[in-house]
Amino acid sequence: MADIAGSNGQRKEFRAVGAANVPGRLSYPIATGMAKFGSDDVVPGMLHAKFLRNPHGRARIVRMDTRRARALSGVVDIVTWEDPEIQAMDKALREPMLSNESDTENEEIGAVVVAETEDICEEALRLIEVEWEVLPPIVDPRDSLKPGAPFVRIDPKAMASKPFTTGDVEAGFREADQVFEFDWTQSLMASHIPNPNGSLSWWAQAPLGPPGPSLYVQGIPPTWGAYELRPAYGVTFDRLHRGTTFQGGKYCDWMLRRASLVTPLLAKRTGRPVRCMNTRQNDFYSSNPQRYMHVKIGFRNDGTITAVSERTISDMGAPGVRARPYAMGAFEAMFSPFNTTRCKNLHSEAQAVFTNSAKSTGSQTSPFNWDAMTIAEQIIAEKLGMDVIDVALKNVHGPSSQDDPGVPPGLLECIEKGKKLMGWKWHPAGSRRLPDGRMHGYGFRYAQSPRHAQAPYTATVTIQGDNKVYVPLKGPWMGVYAADACALV
Repeated sequence: MADIAGSNGQRKEFRAVGAANVPGRLSYPIATGMAKFGSDDVVPGMLHAKFLRNPHGRARIVRMDTRRARALSGVVDIVTWEDPEIQAMDKALREPMLSNESDTENEEIGAVVVAETEDICEEALRLIEVEWEVLPPIVDPRDSLKPGAPFVRIDPKAMASKPFTTGDVEAGFREADQVFEFDWTQSLMASHIPNPNGSLSWWAQAPLGPPGPSLYVQGIPPTWGAYELRPAYGVTFDRLHRGTTFQGGKYCDWMLRRASLVTPLLAKRTGRPVRCMNTRQNDFYSSNPQRYMHVKIGFRNDGTITAVSERTISDMGAPGVRARPYAMGAFEAMFSPFNTTRCKNLHSEAQAVFTNSAKSTGSQTSPFNWDAMTIAEQIIAEKLGMDVIDVALKNVHGPSSQDDPGVPPGLLECIEKGKKLMGWKWHPAGSRRLPDGRMHGYGFRYAQSPRHAQAPYTATVTIQGDNKVYVPLKGPWMGVYAADACALV
């Protein structure tokens, strides 16, 4: 919870935190149209690269012939999954740069073409002859849980979490005046960003760097990119120059695309800068998986929650050839939204299942979701005829511990200001119509993020001889502007 006891927790005056209209370092280029997005990065002599894509839901390449594509005028290089450099590099990567197997439609597979133009790349890809083995896809995670059912890569039995239990759940249900159960489903949500991922790379002697070529990469997240680029290409930090690009509409997406990792290899092989940009069609990744949840909840007639039992089945997406068992709930169940209430009688189970639905960005792949509690509070409010905000405030615990009966001051302030601005007056669903006949309704939902509150974030700062602090980072980070936040704080 919040640090309200330490000296920093007692601070009341800040120059940037909590202030409105603080100008960011990146505000001017965005407002003036000078900001560079991925496709804006162009350097002299630049080559283009494009991957072969899987046209099926799940498939394997049995045979591939690239001779006609290599003979096309303007093609500079074609790299396949069988290339020794690819196979050697793959040992340092989370998943292979290239493979002859794919677990989802439109995923990179088999080969990458380097050519003078993007159009030539596209034509060369059409000339590659491929014999496919098409495998049956699985898109509903519940199908793989049936006895004897097929599964993708990993048996779901190996991906079931150990239940997370606190308190005495059965005693909590006996204490309740009312008990009800409900099911809810959250649809898969895609990180379909308007400015696709990609990168531009070249090797050159750094003017002030150590002797020998350094790697320059535009379009790679500066922190996460280094984790895979450094071991894959054998470069040290003083030989790795990372420049980021703007990326609108991106949130909580930490996954590196192959388009962001392959260009250093292609630039080294060709001796020229190489850019590989995804299209919007290439960038269909899931940020929130499909989830199926069953919740049982007990509560008193004053709205106090006494016990909760919940179970989640979650689609973890297409895993790739290096799939590993992932028991999603063993850790994440601790961050059930019901843990932000004073109810200590909680039983939470989570079942992860790999499917062929989409590549997951590893963002919100957990049962840490607020829909379960939002729905529960709405149902309690309707059954008791209470304002749903009163139900929420009746149960939320204060900032010091789960036994703290106080309401977090920030939450209370937001609610009171919001109610005043909206003219909030709760009424049961379906009980009020507007003059034009439409149903009238307000909703209420609050959310806390105990998982993100304790997540580590890395920022590099330097203090120079002029006694100023510098953040040696160029541009936005992962589509958000953490450089501004680091500099301001």
